[in-house]
Amino acid sequence: MVYLAEHGKMTCHSTFRQAMADATGGRITDAPDSPAAAVSDRRFNDRLNSTSGGKKSSRGAVQAGHIVVSIEYMHNVDGPSRVFTGDHLCSGPISDVDFSFGDLRTVGFDNTISWFATYGNCYVAHFEEPYFGGVKTGFLSGPTYIGDLMNDRSTSLQWS
Repeated sequence: MVYLAEHGKMTCHSTFRQAMADATGGRITDAPDSPAAAVSDRRFNDRLNSTSGGKKSSRGAVQAGHIVVSIEYMHNVDGPSRVFTGDHLCSGPISDVDFSFGDLRTVGFDNTISWFATYGNCYVAHFEEPYFGGVKTGFLSGPTYIGDLMNDRSTSLQWS
């Protein structure tokens, strides 16, 4: 899991279920066992979107650091994944950048993304080069296949 609000701090988990429990601040503890099962599990995706991936405090606000903004899947949905979290919902319009991650090599995930799913009102743009250079997708929502042009070519990401 990659914490965007903490300058890309990364934690590893032995199971996808554990990663999702951590990513949601304990709000979702019964996620599917695998990333592949999660991408097609409508109930899980609805729950993740309905809470914006965040654990709500007693006042109803989402606790900082517990909002899933996207799950990026390596080499189709059957491969490993990275969960990216933020400390706030994306603002909605795709004219601004809410979060960015400049170099996927630092988390061992460059040139591997084939599928992605977005949450927290976010759209994600995938870039070919580190720090947002080269060929790029537009801001897209998913779950969806990234497309032949960018399949296994992403090295940096932005969320809006």
